[in-house]
Amino acid sequence: MLTQQLESGLRDGRLVRLNTRVTGDNAPRVRVLYGSEMGNSEFVAEDLVDDLGKAGISATLSELNRQSVEELADEADETILLVVVSTYGEGEMPYGADLFWEELDDPDAPDLTGLRFAVLALGDSTYTYFCEAGRQIDERLEELDATRIAERVDCDSNYRRDAERWVRARVSQLAAVFGVADPTATAPAGTAPSATASAGTASAATASAGSGVASFGGDFGSFGGQAGSTGGFGAGATGFGAGAGAAEPVEYSREHPFMAELTAAKLLTRDAAGREVWHYELDISGSGIAYRPGDSLAVIPENDPDAVTAFLAAAGLTGDEIYTPKDSALGDPVRQLATEHWELRYPSLELLERVAEATPDSRIAGAVRARDRAGIDGWIATHSVPDTLRELTSLGADPLGLEVLAAAMRPIRQRAYSIASTPKTHPSTVHLTVATAPNSSGAALPGGVASSYLAKRVSVGDRVPCYLLPNPSFRVPARPDVPIIMVGPGVGLAPFRGFLWDRAQTRTPGPAWLFTGTRNRSDGVAYRAEFEQLLATGTLTRLDVAYSRDQEYRVYVQHLMRANAEELVRWLQRGACFYICGDAHAMAPDVRDELESIVCQVLGDDEGTDLLEKIRHERRYFEDVY
Repeated sequence: MLTQQLESGLRDGRLVRLNTRVTGDNAPRVRVLYGSEMGNSEFVAEDLVDDLGKAGISATLSELNRQSVEELADEADETILLVVVSTYGEGEMPYGADLFWEELDDPDAPDLTGLRFAVLALGDSTYTYFCEAGRQIDERLEELDATRIAERVDCDSNYRRDAERWVRARVSQLAAVFGVADPTATAPAGTAPSATASAGTASAATASAGSGVASFGGDFGSFGGQAGSTGGFGAGATGFGAGAGAAEPVEYSREHPFMAELTAAKLLTRDAAGREVWHYELDISGSGIAYRPGDSLAVIPENDPDAVTAFLAAAGLTGDEIYTPKDSALGDPVRQLATEHWELRYPSLELLERVAEATPDSRIAGAVRARDRAGIDGWIATHSVPDTLRELTSLGADPLGLEVLAAAMRPIRQRAYSIASTPKTHPSTVHLTVATAPNSSGAALPGGVASSYLAKRVSVGDRVPCYLLPNPSFRVPARPDVPIIMVGPGVGLAPFRGFLWDRAQTRTPGPAWLFTGTRNRSDGVAYRAEFEQLLATGTLTRLDVAYSRDQEYRVYVQHLMRANAEELVRWLQRGACFYICGDAHAMAPDVRDELESIVCQVLGDDEGTDLLEKIRHERRYFEDVY
């Protein structure tokens, strides 16, 4: 019966109001699951549950990692599953969805026949694997014989409008199934979705035939999350500003950034290899931006002139050519586009495909033909756009035509930096801690795109385009007496500076332990004098610094954790929250593995596993990694 009702509700791509009410024992369970890195998917999921409740439809809300796939299989015939999930980094599952995905993707995962589902995916089209987490979950559910009741919708950075459409569409659809009044039918003129858009199909949305994916029209941009967000959906909105004299709230994004004045730039440390750590202060007065410790700020940089020159040379262009998009009457010089608009560090998958077509015997072509994700990812990680274009000339191929090249270029990515201040002491400024290092001689790009932009081409008094990336998944405890353990080597200590100064404003801050690190003692530790002051006042209880290269063997933060294993476990048993910030590829996994090893070694496998599960269940483990 439920199958027939849902399928009839989608008949001919339209929502058909059902006359049969399903209530009591016949009513399906509606489960709303989310996977979020910085809170956006959670906000959307919360709004979906709220709107379903207003329609009289009861729904449960849970993080994906809290949902057992076996349980879904046991209750498949009675369950409607609505998934909202963001993508982290280059196509990875967000924290909060990784364990669910491991179970779902297992070759022995249970059959899900009878389960009805729909997926909303949040992502960033400037990344190679746009909305990959949502795509994988959507396709895997279908592989396990679950039935899609609405096509997947992939939302780019300015996701609010399209997510709201999807929420209204699902409420309208389930109102028909449950035989209750559709609250979306009374939406203000101009806001209600069309019948077709509600179903997530055809004209109002663009869909690939048989692909199960739709992409609503509207304002699209770069969702930093895949590593970030534009902020501001539902009750968690913190990315909006009133703007001086503005009649309506302003939503800042990559397309509409706030121009913050750089008011301070201070070199904190510099090592023998030229690696530097800088402290920046940006004035956000009049923006209406309300940040919290743990949030990040997205900076929209310009490309280095040397990188632009390398790009033009590799592309066989002078820079004076005018490129006019098909949907525009006006064009821009290619040099301007390469400086202000195009991403030159990370080549797009489309660019790799175009180069592969022109160089069938190249390494790129081999990876593209084989759909070798590891090979493609490896190339993108180690080669810039100019490097990729040089493959053409090195193998005797002609440069790509301007139209082909422009179509394969992606908007310049915003770079997100953890905020190193608290509004309790700096309500009108945002502090950033940024590391910059020169690339090797001969590299197409002289250094990091945004770090070099801030260090070399922005002066105090200049304006920097930026916007807030709220991160409700990385917060200092609401109770200041809760113990905290913070692990942040290098500039990973940035948010913890904000945490500690935030707690310093309270009367009774709880114990706080910071693990950080740098290469050599002579390099110095960023904000060392401040941390000494916080130690003296009792806001910071312990400071352990790993100097990785001051001895024959390497010493990292995880080694200091092991050296203090029993004390660390005691803190966790007393309710401490555990935070990691910094490198996602090596440091964070090593620290995570070391934590698990330490706990099980000190307490034994069974008791240790119980404590780790308790920490996760109580949401006392947090990561902000990149």
